[in-house]
Amino acid sequence: MNSGIPFHVKSARSHGATREEVKSAVLVGLREEGLAVTEAFAIAMRSYDDK
Repeated sequence: MNSGIPFHVKSARSHGATREEVKSAVLVGLREEGLAVTEAFAIAMRSYDDK
């Protein structure tokens, strides 16, 4: 998957977003988008944890 998720997560983190805030932002679309959100969630969490 080639996406902008890592860029946006790292940007959010650099502006003070917590891991929990990033989780919430990704999971808010779960009901509408379903399985695609779970893939995005994994990418977002890996990106947040990258130093």
